[in-house]
Amino acid sequence: MLLGFANVNGPRVILSINGSVYPVAEGGKEMGIEVISIKPPAVVLQRDRERWQATLEN
Repeated sequence: MLLGFANVNGPRVILSINGSVYPVAEGGKEMGIEVISIKPPAVVLQRDRERWQATLEN
């Protein structure tokens, strides 16, 4: 789940995955979820071959 955005040493998204919180940069990967692009208020994420867009609104 997308929790928010931060700009610390570059743009990052704040993701909650399985109860843990991770700041992830574009191109980074945590717990099998890769951040494809960051364009606030949306982020494009991918796990394996499934790609989706998450926003703070949903």
